[in-house]
Formats: sequence, structure tokens, C-alpha cells
Amino acid sequence: MHSQEEARFKHSICVIVNESFRGEREFAERLRIAGENLNWKVEIVDLHSFKKTDCHFDWIFTLVPDKEASLSCDDYLVLFDPDHHYFNSDGHLKKKYLGYAGYLTTYENTDLLLEDIDKKRQYYPKKWYPSVQFRPYRQVTPTRLFYFIGHWGDRYNNNRYKTLQYKLAQTDYANLFGKPSFGISYGQAFKGDINYDGESVINFISDLGVCLVFHSKTHIQHEIPSGRIFEAAAASAVIISDLNPFIIKHFGDSVLYVNQELSGDEMFRQIDAHMSWIQNHPEEALAMAQRAHQIYKDNFLLENQLLDFNDFRESLKFVDRN
Repeated sequence: MHSQEEARFKHSICVIVNESFRGEREFAERLRIAGENLNWKVEIVDLHSFKKTDCHFDWIFTLVPDKEASLSCDDYLVLFDPDHHYFNSDGHLKKKYLGYAGYLTTYENTDLLLEDIDKKRQYYPKKWYPSVQFRPYRQVTPTRLFYFIGHWGDRYNNNRYKTLQYKLAQTDYANLFGKPSFGISYGQAFKGDINYDGESVINFISDLGVCLVFHSKTHIQHEIPSGRIFEAAAASAVIISDLNPFIIKHFGDSVLYVNQELSGDEMFRQIDAHMSWIQNHPEEALAMAQRAHQIYKDNFLLENQLLDFNDFRESLKFVDRN
């Protein structure tokens, strides 16, 4: 650390983002808040303004593609899934991404990645989830539904999801969010976009009380969670999710489920039935929400994820010294 201001902090971290990658920007803001909770300085830098020589950080998390590794400090590439951006058609890392100090993965099957890199030094052995900083449990009022309309992936132009969204927009409980251009289709149910500041999404979910969590085919195929499940649990909301194996394995009966393979009409009927059950069984629904929050707090707290990663880096230093 080179300045007096940075010397006040235990660690100084840089997080590389791209403003067009909205989910990654939101996660970067959550990293910033979790860092503050640990007395770590976390600086968020746009991909296009980052300079390779600018490395007064203990380490870098790169969350987006198209950036060469910074060789002047520890630069870690975060791989949220094994299909997009970083990989050749055969599933191996593209050559331009082979120079990073290390690799953090969310997905389980990393055999091809391990073939490409120096396993001992470069592979972080734990999963790296787009989780959420500590939020205390609060009892919500689960009468309204939060749903953020995805603007990428297989759901974007899928008629089943469009039908579902039209149906939800006709109810008196659904609140739909997303790009402003989506609003034309959904009338008063559409509430616009949300600031990507690490807090606003979670606050909206908590205020509405129920959160609908859907994943892309890639998420489900590779058992990868989206950040929404952690946001919903941190918000103490009652959660309605698709049948992502990750959610079933880790959150179990603390979540209500929808079969994402059904038609839009059928998915809507399942969600509508869940909303009716929540209204008629508020104490049971709130108990589910509290269990989901406890699972997030015990297993997926972002501060603990950062501390575990720092322990990993310290263990590498110990190996080097010996």
C-alpha cells in the first residue's frame, strides 16, 4: 500500500467491471460493502480505464472478459460459468486468459480448467458465489412479488417466459423490474430499473416480501446459482424458485418451487398457487424465509467468502517461504 489513506485498511483490493455487465457491477458493489465491513478497501474500476501499471492493490478480482492479466500484481479471474466469454468451443480456456495469477469458479466441473492451469498455484479450491454481504434477518410482509426480467440468456426472447410475465402483470401482487424498454408490455406492474449499488435490489425484495428466482439453462445445466437467490435470502423474503439443482441441494424446503419446463400458463398457475398459499399460511411462509436467511448467513456470507480467499493467498505465501 502506497498512501496513508490505504494504510488504514487491512487489505486493498481492485474489482474490474464493465458497465454493460450489470450483474457483475452489482456484485462488485456488494464486494465493496463486504470489504468495508471487514475494514478492507475495495475500489471498483471500469475495464476501459484500468491501466496495467496501476497496481497499488494487494490483489485484483477481474469479473469481466476482454482484459489481459495484470502481471504486476495478483490478478484473479472470476469464472461464473464454463460456457461464456472465456472458453474455446472445446471447453478449454482461450490463450489470452492463461496468464492470470489464479482462477475462481462458481461451477462444479472444473476438469478442463485444471488441465489448462498450474493447479497448485492458480486454482482456488472453494466455489466463488455471487453472494451478499451480511444483512440481519427482518420479518417481512410477504404480500407482493418481486421479479427482475432477465435481459440476456435463453429467457429473453422465450415465449414461455413472456407469457408468464404478461400473466403476472395482470395480478395485483406482481412487481416487475428491468430495462425501461420492457415497461411498454407490462403496464402498471412494471416498476422500472433499479440502481446497481449493492443495496437497492435487496431493499426492494425485502419491502415486497416475496422473490421469484429464475435461472438460465446454463445455470441449471451446471448447477450454478444466480445472485438473486442470495439477494432474496439476505432480504429475508419468501422465495419462489425454479428447479435449479443448486437451490434444491442447499436451500431445500426453505424455498417454494416452480417447474421451469412447463408452459408459461402452467408456470404462472404454480406461482399464483404459491402466492395464495403464502397469504393463507403467513406463519409457515415466514418460517421458510427465516430458514433461507439462516442458510445464507451460515454458508454463503460474502465477508466469509473474502476471508476464506485471503486465507488461501496466505497459504500460498507460506508454501513459498518454505
